[in-house]
Amino acid sequence: MGIYLLALAAEDMFKKSVPLFLLAAGAIPAAVSFFTGQRPSLADRGLGLAAGLVLLLVAKLSKEMIGFGDSAVLSIAGITLGLRMTAVMTALSLFLLLIYAVAMLARGRLHRKSKVPFLPFVFAGYMLMQFM
Repeated sequence: MGIYLLALAAEDMFKKSVPLFLLAAGAIPAAVSFFTGQRPSLADRGLGLAAGLVLLLVAKLSKEMIGFGDSAVLSIAGITLGLRMTAVMTALSLFLLLIYAVAMLARGRLHRKSKVPFLPFVFAGYMLMQFM
């Protein structure tokens, strides 16, 4: 999952978008997670996927105020890590994004309407979660 998130983070950071084939590659860590490492219950995985699908709906309804790619990645994380771990990862990601945004706003490098790629923060949140 970490390698997958790193590839997505790099793509999002440099190109400001994530190609569909990279999103589809999320099936690999999702499938591998069923056989290795921590195994969240099927119910936890289902709830994680459901939460991600709700985010996809919000992305669609909000005209991508939340990016479609970000929502798709959180859906993949939900089915791979389960709802609880995905929630922790997302909370850490949002906290890191907040720190970055406040610092960049204070330095005048961001504006209120600036778009910031989220997936680098998701990768950082995932890595932090691994060390907790």
